[in-house]
Amino acid sequence: LTGLYNKHIFTEFLQKECLYSERRGNPLFLALGDIDDFKAINDTYGHRIGDEVLSRMGLLCQSSARTSDIVARFGGEEFAWLIKGGDKKNIITLLERFRTKVSSSEFPKFIRLSISIGVADFFSDGQDNPEHLIERADKALYRAKANGKNRIELSLHNDV
Repeated sequence: LTGLYNKHIFTEFLQKECLYSERRGNPLFLALGDIDDFKAINDTYGHRIGDEVLSRMGLLCQSSARTSDIVARFGGEEFAWLIKGGDKKNIITLLERFRTKVSSSEFPKFIRLSISIGVADFFSDGQDNPEHLIERADKALYRAKANGKNRIELSLHNDV
């Protein structure tokens, strides 16, 4: 539907990239994005339009990602973005451009969307794992939703 990897394939990439990051000490970030108020789209316009919105979101994800990034549909209206290399400032800039692109795009039926994003970085000190990385990004995503939506929140070190 979205042209992106599914959660199962993404999880395999995540496992490998975490191991690689741990071995090499290379920066690795996970961003989890969730379309704000997506249920209202399905309730108002029906699931066919909801599917079109998801398909268009997949295209936006692909066009915004760097060639080294791995992007997937992680759940219903949730997307995961594995970003290799860079620093927090550059990653936030990249994701902010994406968030703005989503907000300024027109979807089917003239629908305007926003997306909330949670970001976590992998600790390559041997004390982290993919499950904790997902958990931290997810907690940051929930903070983005709770703090007004259409925003990016970073993982806090006490999110583990």
